[in-house]
Amino acid sequence: MLREMVDSDVSRNANTITVLVSALSKQGRTKEAEELLEVVEGGVDLDVVTYNSLMVGYCLQGQMDEAMRLLNAMADGGIRPDTYSYNILIQGYCKNMKLDEAMHLFRQMPLQG
Repeated sequence: MLREMVDSDVSRNANTITVLVSALSKQGRTKEAEELLEVVEGGVDLDVVTYNSLMVGYCLQGQMDEAMRLLNAMADGGIRPDTYSYNILIQGYCKNMKLDEAMHLFRQMPLQG
């Protein structure tokens, strides 16, 4: 997909990448979405919206460990998770019947700022 963008002279910016990540994630193609992020990393300033889009995909597939890994990677990379980031994860935990994890994350939110 990225090759097609380059060949078509499509601008690679955060908005374009976010749209692609969101579409791939919602189709259950989170591995491809994450590979796309790895390819553009450093060349495009990715933001919390981009990572949130990928977290949605992981949660839809019930891959909560991957979603949490991404939240931690965001913070480690200097991208501050927002309220929506936590809402995505809390909703994912609830849909996957992991209410204790959802409540734990909910209690952590004020500590994270």
